[in-house]
Amino acid sequence: MKCRIIIFFLLFALVIKAQQTIQLYDDSLQQVKLTIYLPQQCNNHPTPAIAVFPGGSYCWLDHNKEGHKVAQWLQQQGIAAFMLEYRVVTIAKFSTGARVFTGEAMYPQMLNDAKATINHIRQNAKQYNVNPEQIGTIGFSAGGHLSLMLGEKCSNDSLYHPNFTAAIYPVVTFTDKRHTHHRTRRAALGIYNQYNKKLQQPLSLELNVPPTMPPTFLLCCRDDRTVDYENTILMDNALTEKNIPHLTTIYNYGDHGFGAEPQKFTPETAQWQQTFINWLKTIIKYEY
Repeated sequence: MKCRIIIFFLLFALVIKAQQTIQLYDDSLQQVKLTIYLPQQCNNHPTPAIAVFPGGSYCWLDHNKEGHKVAQWLQQQGIAAFMLEYRVVTIAKFSTGARVFTGEAMYPQMLNDAKATINHIRQNAKQYNVNPEQIGTIGFSAGGHLSLMLGEKCSNDSLYHPNFTAAIYPVVTFTDKRHTHHRTRRAALGIYNQYNKKLQQPLSLELNVPPTMPPTFLLCCRDDRTVDYENTILMDNALTEKNIPHLTTIYNYGDHGFGAEPQKFTPETAQWQQTFINWLKTIIKYEY
């Protein structure tokens, strides 16, 4: 009986260690949280780390398909995953325009949350058994926009730069009227500033790729009914023009929002996770 009790508490301790939620900071209006998934250590060398940015048009967060399930899958691949609950406007305030009086959950707040995440991982790399030179990001939809934006704006910053970045069916352009996802743009810039071209331009990622952009993974579907797949094409062309190492995968069928949920997969999108892992191994040379 004692043996069973000891085993139970040992297993419980492993679970607690493998998953924990911390608060990065509290902006008094909205908490910013990280849920941390650490892999079981099969060897002594540090693991890669990936910050996970769920989508939701900067209005809400898809905690499940594009958040926790993605982090759990990465954990199973021997990667430390950090699922970020960054600041978003919420549907009610988006619809009413109420935040015009508070300025909450607008650019650059989501970028600041992403920067704080990378900084937290890098500063605590030893504690998490993470390689500080193998820290990347993966984002979905608006989270893909955030992932790419962090790569662009922090590529030369020793504290905040990701070593690689990935964007799945991402929002990219805020200026190209043919392909702009208007809800994401309005949520990021606000009800009035969404039409300000001077503010749109810095957040149109295809226009701002630096020569130091980290290696990038892009993926989308041609039949995406939410975010025009041409967003990915625009980003791919910009990366190619700047000679940034990248892999772009475009499926015919899969639509939008499948994340890491097998029930949402098509025969094509069921391959995306292995495609990403194969690419990642060419970028950071890790084994598990």
